[in-house]
Amino acid sequence: MRAGKYAELRELADSGDGSARFLLARLLQVAGRTDELLARARADDASARLRVAEWAAERGDLALLREMADACRDTDQDWEPRRLFAQALAERDAVDELRTRAEAGDRWASGPLDRLLAGRGDEAELRAREAAGDRGAGRTLVRRMLGEDELRTRAEAGDDYAAEKLVELLTADGRLAEATELARTSARGWSARQRLAKLLALQGLEDELRQRGENRDYSSADHLLRLLTERRDVATLRELADRGFHKARQRLVETMEKAELVDELLAYARPNESYRLPRLLARDQRVADLHVLVAAGDRGARYRLARLLKDLGRADELRVFAEEGHSEGMAAYTDLLAEQGRVAELTALAGTGALFAADRLHELLAETDLRAMAEAGDERIQAWLASDFAKQDRLDDLRAAAEAGWKTADFRFPHLLAKHGRIDELRRLAEAGVPFARSEYYAWLGGQDDLAPLCVLADGGDHHAGRVVAEALVRRGLVGELYDRAATGDRHAAREIEELMFPADDEERPDY
Repeated sequence: MRAGKYAELRELADSGDGSARFLLARLLQVAGRTDELLARARADDASARLRVAEWAAERGDLALLREMADACRDTDQDWEPRRLFAQALAERDAVDELRTRAEAGDRWASGPLDRLLAGRGDEAELRAREAAGDRGAGRTLVRRMLGEDELRTRAEAGDDYAAEKLVELLTADGRLAEATELARTSARGWSARQRLAKLLALQGLEDELRQRGENRDYSSADHLLRLLTERRDVATLRELADRGFHKARQRLVETMEKAELVDELLAYARPNESYRLPRLLARDQRVADLHVLVAAGDRGARYRLARLLKDLGRADELRVFAEEGHSEGMAAYTDLLAEQGRVAELTALAGTGALFAADRLHELLAETDLRAMAEAGDERIQAWLASDFAKQDRLDDLRAAAEAGWKTADFRFPHLLAKHGRIDELRRLAEAGVPFARSEYYAWLGGQDDLAPLCVLADGGDHHAGRVVAEALVRRGLVGELYDRAATGDRHAAREIEELMFPADDEERPDY
């Protein structure tokens, strides 16, 4: 498909290859080839049938959607049109047709029918459907229509769904003791255990939460830790953490942070475990302790120590920290030198290639001095000046910088030519093979109403032009033309078609 070999894809699909049918149906849907897609659906291609059903549902074509649904076999790969049709019937309040389809065994009609009946208050029919074996009707009754007494009866008979609903009612009514007792007897699934843990926490029943947590009930463990964290009960949290209680260590560190127990954190937390500890140490100007954390490998401590030394004006200590290879230290050191106006030292650092020194010099030196450094080969200064020229629309200066080979000027200059509408000059540079000029020229062509000149270049084998043409067709929504180019073997058009078929977050994207 990436090669645009759609004729071969059709042959594979016609031979019964399931993957090829899936890809071809998605391709025809995206390309707007609805006639061919419909023909394949009516020829019993399940993948095409699904795409036609989606298309019909989007446009509200109930007759076509019904046709696709009636043709389904209701297998694992061929049920979605029935669901879409049932959903469309429900949106139209078509109870009679939903009832007919449900009674004929269409499982996708049952749920929408039950919801419509509940909305109408038709309890009698829901009960009749439940008696006939429709479990969904029973759940709809429980969720929307039954009172406390019948819910309790059903719960005592082992109906977990009714028990869940009754617990909700009792909790909302403030009858926490009754709700908790019922939740204890029905806590068989994850959601039921979560509900019980919440009720226990509401009543402060820590012993039971702890007992359940120690028996690997993680919902209870989480709620117990939440209670202890809210109370800032460091001692109990430490005890649980030392015993390996689920997530207790994490909660203990959070509690120490909120309580600002700096010494306890310093003794207990591992490097990088507490993101607030370096901030607290910096606030209290505890330089020695920050050095200890840095030596232990704490990343946050490196930044906090560097900024603290800068704020304290301890330039010599900061220089040593920077020379040890810490980029945070070098950034803070050059900032401090800049604030103190120490241009000579910054210049010496920039000459050694030190990070950030050239950036600070750019803020301090006059342009004539910066030009001298750029002409001497300082690439960071070159990049800064080229950026300045571009921002200030200084086309002649930027042209000279590009001709001299300054860093970043080579791509900024063609961009500025396009910005100023100097297309003839840009075209000459592109034809001469100047780097980045062709990209800017083709981008300009791609923004014009007439894509023909760009298409001529693409059809002549210029892959860069082919990519720009494909992207321009996508921007303009000309998917049909994009499809035609892909079908002739244009790999850029084929790739754009694939991106339209399967966006980056599409779960249906095939694993090639």
